[in-house]
Amino acid sequence: MTSIKIQGWEKKPRTTLRGIKVGDIFMLSLGDLTFAAGRILSKTSIGHGAEFFDLLLTRPEFSAADIESSRRACPPVIIDSYWVFDRKLDYDSLQVLIC
Repeated sequence: MTSIKIQGWEKKPRTTLRGIKVGDIFMLSLGDLTFAAGRILSKTSIGHGAEFFDLLLTRPEFSAADIESSRRACPPVIIDSYWVFDRKLDYDSLQVLIC
């Protein structure tokens, strides 16, 4: 079993780009009280490669067991890390990426 460290949703209002590491698990608000979870797979010149789990949650909370039992929802995608993590803009348009 892997060791997953979980920080609260309100822990950090912003995440700097230099603070994003391969293996980080993150959550995104999809707007209508729906949250998606994903994991950083790689760093690229235009952002980060990420996978999204088949977890759609109604609260910004999950456990290590939730992540360990989840599966990949779609093929990995490249995300604009600045838009997603540093600026934390409205994520309604991100629904297209979640498959």
